[in-house]
Amino acid sequence: MNANQIKISVIIPLLKERGAELECLRTWTYGQRLARDQYQVILITRHDNAELDREAEALLQPHDLWLSSSGSVSKLNDVGARAASAPLLFFTEVHCLGDPDCLEQLIDWAARHPHHAGACTRSRDRNTSEIAKMEGRILQEQFAEWSRPNHWHRVLVRGFAIRRHAYEATDGFQADYPNFADIVLAVQLHRGGWSIDISENAWVTHINTVTWAHLLEEGRTYGASEHRFRLRADAVDYERYVAANEEWCAALANRMLTRFMRPGLCWQRLLGCSTHRRSWGPISEASSRRRDRLGD
Repeated sequence: MNANQIKISVIIPLLKERGAELECLRTWTYGQRLARDQYQVILITRHDNAELDREAEALLQPHDLWLSSSGSVSKLNDVGARAASAPLLFFTEVHCLGDPDCLEQLIDWAARHPHHAGACTRSRDRNTSEIAKMEGRILQEQFAEWSRPNHWHRVLVRGFAIRRHAYEATDGFQADYPNFADIVLAVQLHRGGWSIDISENAWVTHINTVTWAHLLEEGRTYGASEHRFRLRADAVDYERYVAANEEWCAALANRMLTRFMRPGLCWQRLLGCSTHRRSWGPISEASSRRRDRLGD
C-alpha cells in the first residue's frame, strides 16, 4: 500500500480496563465508513493481558501498526504518534466507541479548517452506574467551559485529532505526567500559537468508569502528575493556565513538613525557596509563609 493514501492514523493505547475493549476496537478497525486503506490503526500494548493482546492484534490490517512499549498511557500515545504515517493523528481510548462517520468527519474538518492545528470530537456517555453518571456530569461541566470561543484546553484524549507537524512542534504527550499530559500539551500548543477547534460532527461514545477505586486512582495519578509538573523549572510560565490553588499549595507544604523535615535538613534544599523560589510559584510561597510562622 502507498503510505500517501493514509489520511489519518488512529492511535489507541491497549489496556484491559472496562470490559468492552474489543467492542470499542472494532468500531475503529471495521466500523468506519472511511475506506480502510485511507486510515491506519496503531495499537500500543504494554503486554498486561495476553488474551486481549492476541484478540486485538487479530483485528489489524497489514498497513496497521502493532507496537510494544512500557510506561504510562501518555508514553504509549507518544510512541504511537511518532510511528504514525498519516498527516493527521487521532488519539482515542480503548473504552471509546467511534461513530461510523467519525473519521470521515475529522478528515472533512481538517480540509475545511486549515488554520487550526487540531480539534477534539464531541462525546456522549455510556453509563452503567451512578458513579459513571457522576463522571459524565463532571466532564459535561468542564466541556461547557472548554467550549467557550478560543479556549486553550481542547486536548481530550477520548477523541482528539491534530496535524502531525503541529504535534511534532511540541513535546507531545509526555510520559512523566500521566493523566496530566493532555493539559501540558494543550498549554504548549496555545503558547506556540496553535489553535484547537471542536469538530462538531465527529462523535465518540465514552464508557465511563463503574468503580470508585478506578475513579479515585485516576484522581490520585492526576494530582501526583500535576505536582511533578509544578516542580519543573518553567512551570511558573503555566500559572495563567493552571493556576495553583493556594489552599492546596499550603496543604502540600504542610505535608512535606510533617513527612520530610529532619534535623539538619534546610528548607532551601527541600522546597527550593532560595535559588528556585520563582520556579515553584505558589508552592514555594505557601511553603515560605509556613516557614515564617514556624520561625525558621
